[in-house]
Amino acid sequence: MKLGLSNIRRQKFIDEINKTFFLWNISFVWFAIYSICTTGSLDSSFDFDGKVITSVGNSDVRIFDATIQYDGKIVVAGSYGSLTACDFILAKYKVNGSLDSSFGSNGVVIVSFSNSRDVIWSLVLQPDQKILVAGETENASKDFIIARYTNNGALDSTFGINGKVILDFNGNYDYAESVVIDTINQKIYAGGLSSPSMGANAKMALARLNIDGSLDNSYNGNGKLLIDLQTSSNEKINCIYVQTDGKLLIAGHSNPSVTLMTIIRLDTLGQFDSTFSSTGIFVDNNINSSVNSIANDYNGKIVAGDLLV
Repeated sequence: MKLGLSNIRRQKFIDEINKTFFLWNISFVWFAIYSICTTGSLDSSFDFDGKVITSVGNSDVRIFDATIQYDGKIVVAGSYGSLTACDFILAKYKVNGSLDSSFGSNGVVIVSFSNSRDVIWSLVLQPDQKILVAGETENASKDFIIARYTNNGALDSTFGINGKVILDFNGNYDYAESVVIDTINQKIYAGGLSSPSMGANAKMALARLNIDGSLDNSYNGNGKLLIDLQTSSNEKINCIYVQTDGKLLIAGHSNPSVTLMTIIRLDTLGQFDSTFSSTGIFVDNNINSSVNSIANDYNGKIVAGDLLV
């Protein structure tokens, strides 16, 4: 899981000219972006010394995901506020490391959707550079939330209701950990978990939306899918990958007694793909592990990994 009791969150991402960026929450109120050249030295063109350290107001900031636009600008997202009362936050940086004043208010967007906890866990850019984010919102219960922002940081009124979609999987504790776009078929996938309460028999939860934010009812009948692999197990989707044939790889873990690396492949209708691991489901019973990253390589083979627990 991306958020625990620790306030440290590190992420690496690489731009098109192979500069490497590291994102690090270095305290509750500060986060840093480091730019490193291919030689291993700090990039002096990025805020003069290769790093940017940012605080926003007097409240806690936690950044959980980041991406790079086609023009080289960096977008980061997470939460602003305490662990129990926080809002969405996004920030955008220019190529030189300065905040982009054309985005939100001086480069920062903070939005509240509830009177409790709103967190962005994942973001992805559409081809038109609109920003799609997914995470959690909490009022009476915790639910999936997917929102879309324009390139200038405004909520996109053409998506869902006033720029957002809130989904309930009939659990009191639902949230989206990952969001991806199937650009060929113009679909959005968001995945995470649904549970009666925190840590209680969580199931993998997956939604497929049309590009306007409406649920795709051709997918499993209502656009939503719950996967329960084992009784009395906590299961979660950490990452999603759309193959070129439209099939979907979802990965994370199941946890009957120990955490087991789990990969599932679904066909375009949301059914288990029996051409993958005979049942569509692969569970590694040999090591305690969870998958936080998955993709196909150039030969179509599946590459997965990230976290040992």
